[in-house]
This record gives sequence, structure tokens and C-alpha cells, in this order.
Amino acid sequence: GFPKGTGEQPVNNLTDAKSIANTRGFKRLCIVGNITFGATDNIDNFVIRGQYHDQLTTVTVTAGCSTIGTEFRHLTLQGTLSGQTHMNDVVCKTISGVQSIIRESYLGGTLTLAGTQDTEIVKSTDSMPGYPGLPTIDLGGSGRGIAIWGYSGALKIQNKSGTDVVVLDLDSARVVLDSSVTGGTIYVRGVGVLDNKSVGATVNTDGFVVAKSLSGTTSAKSIGEVLERVLN
Repeated sequence: GFPKGTGEQPVNNLTDAKSIANTRGFKRLCIVGNITFGATDNIDNFVIRGQYHDQLTTVTVTAGCSTIGTEFRHLTLQGTLSGQTHMNDVVCKTISGVQSIIRESYLGGTLTLAGTQDTEIVKSTDSMPGYPGLPTIDLGGSGRGIAIWGYSGALKIQNKSGTDVVVLDLDSARVVLDSSVTGGTIYVRGVGVLDNKSVGATVNTDGFVVAKSLSGTTSAKSIGEVLERVLN
């Protein structure tokens, strides 16, 4: 028969999976279905791979679980992280403790940053079409910055009081700078719609095409009309 820990004969608990992986020198755990990592679990330096985010795998990380150097791929992720992580092709729901490099992923709930390392989001988009219901980046006050490259869709930035730099490089996006953004410099460039409600922050829009300032609620239809005019 097939050895335990393979796709044909998977194990049903983290202890056995890690034991097999460590014995055989593997660093990737492939998840069948959904999984919740508990408060005392440790998945440091493992690659956690799902069965693709839009099909079968949701990973929930309970506060206290150690995720130092963990990489998440092809899954939906929620919960509380601890330590620097990587995400690739991940649907990000509400996640705390984020100090990550996030590539080609989908932002849904609120990502709350932590630690002292800057976070980077590359070639990603929202997973919640329309407005309201904005995916949100919470800077956690001060002590960390973020660089977002090639983002499309809607996004809100909130809870920023420090001098840390924020870079928003947009590809047909709508960004709301919340009134809780009160310090530092925010660089906005690319193509999109900017709703700047920040108070006290420096917002640099050099290189931002048609930086249209909005007030109040704007419908998804009108946003689409603005972007259509910009792109055409």
C-alpha cells in the first residue's frame, strides 16, 4: 500500500504530519479540506499548501500558534499570525499579526499589521467586488509601513499615526484613506480614485493619474464610470 502521509493515505493530525515531514526532510504540508491550527501548535518554516482557495481549503490560525517563516499557498486564510510569513495565491480574510510578503492574492476582511517589519503586497486585488465592504489594511498605529504594488480593486487604509511610509501603486483601484490616518507620508500613484479623509498625514499624489478627491459615499456604479473614463 501507499505510505502514510501521502495523498493516497493522508494522516489526520498535525503531530503525525510534522513527524513524517521532519523524518523525510519535507517542509511542505498539503491540507485536504479545512484545518484549524491551535494555540499551542508550531508551523514555523513550513509551507502550508491548500487545494486551491476557491475550492476546498480554509486555514484558521488560532492566536498563540507560531508561524515564523511560514508560507501559505493556494488557500483561504484567517486568524492570528505570529512572526514573518509569506502568502501566495491566498484569499485573505480577517487576519491579525500580519508582517508578510503577500503575492498575487485576494484581500477580503481586515489585515492588521504587527511587528516592526514592513509588509509588502504585490499584484493583488480585492475579493469583495463593489462598495461598501472594503477590504482594509490596519497599520496598527505606528512602527511599521507597507508597500502595495500593482493593486486593483477597492481598499481602505486605517489606523496610522506614526511616521512610517506607505506606498500605494495602483492599477485601476479605489482607495479610501480613513480619518484615523493621522501621520507619516503616503505615496499614491498609478490609476484610480482616491477618497482622502486622512487628517494630518502627508499624501503625495505625484504620478497618480486622475486623483479624484471624493467626499461621502460613492456608489460602485459611479466608481466604475470614473474608472472607465480614465482607462478609455
